[in-house]
Amino acid sequence: LPDGIEFSHRTSRRDWTNEKLTAIRKFYARFTESNGGTAVNLEGIQFETNGGGRLPLEKYLRATLVERETLQTGKKTISDVARQHSLNEKYLRTLWTALNNTAPSRVLDLIRAKWKTALPDAAPEIATDIAQWQQALWRFTTVGHIGKKNGPTAWQVPVQPIATRQEFRIKMPAEKEKKDLSLYLVTSAAGDGNTDDYAVWENARFVAPGQPDLPLRDLKQVVSVLSAYRDKLLGNAAASLKAAVEAEGAVEEHQLNALAQKHGIDRVVLGAWLSYLGMHQQEASIDSYITGKMERAQNYDFIQGWVGENALSVVANSSDQSVRIPGEVLPHSVAVHPTPQLRVAVGWKSPIAGSIKVAGHVKRAHIGCGNGVTWRLVLHRGSTRQLLASGTADSANAAVLGPFEKLVVRQGDLLSLSIGPRDGNHSCDLTAIDLTVTSESNSKTQWNLAQDVSPKILSGNPHDDQQGNQAVWHFYS
Repeated sequence: LPDGIEFSHRTSRRDWTNEKLTAIRKFYARFTESNGGTAVNLEGIQFETNGGGRLPLEKYLRATLVERETLQTGKKTISDVARQHSLNEKYLRTLWTALNNTAPSRVLDLIRAKWKTALPDAAPEIATDIAQWQQALWRFTTVGHIGKKNGPTAWQVPVQPIATRQEFRIKMPAEKEKKDLSLYLVTSAAGDGNTDDYAVWENARFVAPGQPDLPLRDLKQVVSVLSAYRDKLLGNAAASLKAAVEAEGAVEEHQLNALAQKHGIDRVVLGAWLSYLGMHQQEASIDSYITGKMERAQNYDFIQGWVGENALSVVANSSDQSVRIPGEVLPHSVAVHPTPQLRVAVGWKSPIAGSIKVAGHVKRAHIGCGNGVTWRLVLHRGSTRQLLASGTADSANAAVLGPFEKLVVRQGDLLSLSIGPRDGNHSCDLTAIDLTVTSESNSKTQWNLAQDVSPKILSGNPHDDQQGNQAVWHFYS
């Protein structure tokens, strides 16, 4: 040791370390209490931070209230009060300085105003006010995410509650009667006056799932175009239905031009009518593939997958071993992870035309932390979508999908199972999924996500099946 040699009756380094830790704890225990710890989740292990070990704020506040006058008049010093009340002098001085500082503070000014006129019995109330601000201004992160790309840098990090930008969304109410709907932007000062306070309403727009955003500035023009297009659709309804009767079955792309020309109909209008009738559909398209490759996870080279930013991933375990990365990935299985903004999806693109049966499950792989995920099973046929099922997975129990029977698909139709963060929180959202598609005309013709993908997930995206069909499984967001 720098200041000499110490001896111990213990023989192991671990015991020597524990002796020093015990001495440190005893030193701080003089000024701390065993309650008030924050509940923290460490990879599913629940515990209170430091078993408590926090400064008894209420006790310090009470001392400042009892000795407020004597300290302000100089009859006593901080050292005197700390010694008489068995408090830590350094923290008492810090607290006293903060309460008596005249520098403006939006947070502390509220506490100071109450403290200056409070009696000693008001210490619990002031301590509660301070604790609420502590919880708002500081937060504990998930240990398993520390050090990851775009992840937290420390266990406890500050929170800046004052934002210079704030996106907000308001659901438009469904009005039975045609009435004008007014939306107002109202601002007010935050308690510090209105000097240099300006609010700009930026990028006002309408949004809808699966549709491009509609800026408010373009609304009149879009409504005008849609009205004209609607009139055109209705004006050609009879001719389009006659063309559909003549076509009888599905209309391929090369047949559409001839059919439209024969009946004197705009090709786009006829295509819209046939799509509505289910007679003309283009192959479902995917434009957001996950392209990053991960060749190992947590030093396990049998855990591989496709990854993106903010933990976006589709991974597979090709071994007989169950491992945590940190969520659990079972042997020969597939797991996915969304981002705060993006859903992660696995899609089966039909290599056949016919009737199929679909079954599967969704199960959380990271039990004990996080708030669960949302899931959707959707059948895409061209630009149309059929929602088969949706729900949330927030427990250890698996959400069972189907079975869904007698689903008619064409070659190129897309069956999509997507996982999203619940309430925008993607912490601990690793999710085990599986999907089985069976041909109803031949039960031996079957596609299983885990069996097709887990042996060599990095062989491609899109990924072939085991029957020799190309680009059957797709991983995207």
